[in-house]
Amino acid sequence: LQTPQFQAVAAGDAGGGFLINNLVGANNFHQGASGAEVLLQTKSFQYTTPTFVDGLSLKYQYGAGTLNNNNDDANHYAADYKTGAFAAGVAYSTYKSGVADTTTDKATTYYATYDFGPVILKAMWGKAETSGYDDVNTTSFGFHVPMGAATFMYNHGSSDGRVNSSNTVTSGVDQAGDFIGVSYALSKRTTAYAAYYKETGSDGATANSGSSWNTTRFIVIHSF
Repeated sequence: LQTPQFQAVAAGDAGGGFLINNLVGANNFHQGASGAEVLLQTKSFQYTTPTFVDGLSLKYQYGAGTLNNNNDDANHYAADYKTGAFAAGVAYSTYKSGVADTTTDKATTYYATYDFGPVILKAMWGKAETSGYDDVNTTSFGFHVPMGAATFMYNHGSSDGRVNSSNTVTSGVDQAGDFIGVSYALSKRTTAYAAYYKETGSDGATANSGSSWNTTRFIVIHSF
């Protein structure tokens, strides 16, 4: 089940759910700060409150995973607000990434979007506190340009902070990534995507480590 973190990243990142499903799993610090672990949750239930204020939605999700990297004892909270062309929200999560973990990880994602018609602007900020000593921040901005059945997408994101590979060795995270993509609606249920993503900088895996990679993908998604 998609968590509020997933939905916040999908709303605030111009690559949206396509980027999450196909690219973010290879990078623990870009696009929402916390990587894939906190984006999907099995063995969980989700509750959305009734509408008390027009445009405001409040949500809670609990996950009781039992497998490593399945977000044990996870609590996800979200508030989303929409009025006219403007939308914004925040998602906050606390969880343990494995059965044996003694520390509680935290992730926070803020997003905002504005629909001007010819272009939809998107922005996001995220923070991850994991393993008791990792502290990484991300920022992201981009836009959608609808063109009939096609939509052009661009997003630039960056992340910085620290990651401890042990209690005594700290390495820095300093990454930047650019996403360019286009989607085309082949039918009401079928969409084709072409996307390119390039990332450079240090991933924090080891002291002074560097990471630079790119990928090009062509994907067709059909909803049954």
